[in-house]
Amino acid sequence: MKIKRALKVRLYPTPEQLNKIKQTAGCKRLVYNHCLAHKNTFYECNIKDKDLTDEEKLKIYNTYQPPKIVDVKKEFPFLKDVSYKALEQCVQDLFKAFLNFFQGRADKPNFKKKKYHHDKYRENQIPVDFFNWNERLIKLPKIGYVKFANRKLPKWFNLKHIKPKNLTVEIVPSGRVFVSISCEYEASTADKVWNGDENQVIGLDFSPAKMFVDSNGNIAPDYKPHKQLHNKRLKRLKRQLSRRGILRDEHNKPVHDDKGHLIVVDSNNREKARIKVAKLEEHIVNCRKDWQWKEALRLCRSYEAVSVESLTIKNMMQFSRNAKNYVDASWGMFGVKLGWKSVFYNTQVIENSKWFPSSQLCHCCGYRNKTVKDLRVRKWNCPNCGAHHDRDVNAAINLKQNAIKHLETPIMGATVGSTGCYVCGGH
Repeated sequence: MKIKRALKVRLYPTPEQLNKIKQTAGCKRLVYNHCLAHKNTFYECNIKDKDLTDEEKLKIYNTYQPPKIVDVKKEFPFLKDVSYKALEQCVQDLFKAFLNFFQGRADKPNFKKKKYHHDKYRENQIPVDFFNWNERLIKLPKIGYVKFANRKLPKWFNLKHIKPKNLTVEIVPSGRVFVSISCEYEASTADKVWNGDENQVIGLDFSPAKMFVDSNGNIAPDYKPHKQLHNKRLKRLKRQLSRRGILRDEHNKPVHDDKGHLIVVDSNNREKARIKVAKLEEHIVNCRKDWQWKEALRLCRSYEAVSVESLTIKNMMQFSRNAKNYVDASWGMFGVKLGWKSVFYNTQVIENSKWFPSSQLCHCCGYRNKTVKDLRVRKWNCPNCGAHHDRDVNAAINLKQNAIKHLETPIMGATVGSTGCYVCGGH
């Protein structure tokens, strides 16, 4: 099967190369916004507020001709200084964004802004000699060879057996520069077959403070709510940032605009404070990602099947005092990482529907106790069989039993049963 993977390394460009990277990202943003404005103008002039059927609207929309890069360069001559392929790729990204919007997979594309300090662009044409591992150099079009740092190459990254597809250069808010080399290669993976051993199946019930509780009664090992741990320092740095760059009068009092808002002026001190906040937030994200990747690897190596629950965390946060821990756990991304790791191991990841009442069912007799809907009920006794249950452990056992029931069916890779159980990580 074909596998798509990316190698991400940190770049150490010279000041001239960094300015060139920023210039390329800025020109890409300009072309993207220019094409988006051109398309919006076409829609407002020809389709919007007109009494047309859907077929007529589609017929008019198909006549739209996007502006060519050559014509845009005539209007903005400085675009000739950057890579042509990077500008061409951003136009393709805009078309893909509209396609996702029309098919209901995303919101309507918006204009890109500079103020978020997160610039990136993609090169879809890679030079033949773009990568030099011995000297730690990578070649970028119109920029040249840039130094990068990486301890060792992963085993799969062998230029003799992989096909590089594109390069994505990214400047994160903390000021660091990274490049991702997207590759494609053929790999042989084992079939996802369960041998019938129930000990090789584990259920994971989401817990905002502990990440998850498994069907064996254990909590997530070495899990830490990183944002909560760094919350005190993060608040202090954000208070410092809010004080930097505020316009003051001769009496050292803050100046407000007509709407009563403080007037903030960009300054070197404000930029230094912003970078401190960005570095701490980046550190928190990296710690969370590192733990999730390692835990996903441990689960895929230890078990043949992992059963998790699909949850709408955003809705759950509205009725909880512990909403910060819900966000800090990042349960959805943990499921994505678990499914990705399962591709390379003989592991099946089973995602149960959010409507499956795992907490309300007694795993001994199957009785459904609706009073357990109240989240304040942490332990309860079954009215039918008298078994004593811990809420989270009982839910994890129910998820495991539900997974075993569906693993015994021959249908895989599709919706199974009334609970909406999906088997991920297959071919």
